[in-house]
Amino acid sequence: MCIICIDLEKERLTVQEAWRNLGEMKNSIEPDHYEELKDEISKLLIDEYVKNVYPYVYEMHNTIELCETCQCDPCDCHGGPNG
Repeated sequence: MCIICIDLEKERLTVQEAWRNLGEMKNSIEPDHYEELKDEISKLLIDEYVKNVYPYVYEMHNTIELCETCQCDPCDCHGGPNG
């Protein structure tokens, strides 16, 4: 696990700091891990933006219960083949 991952996990870095550190450490991180970390930090940045700019949407998105079978709300499969 790299230092950025560790510090993000322990909340010692903000998402913005992690993004900046990732840019600074790009050449010293394995390419596959760099892409994985870039995707994860990007998701965190988007999540943080939505939380701050659209708190209602953020709250709604994080409280919707999706159907376990089709992952939709409302359910598109009506409980699956036996439902």
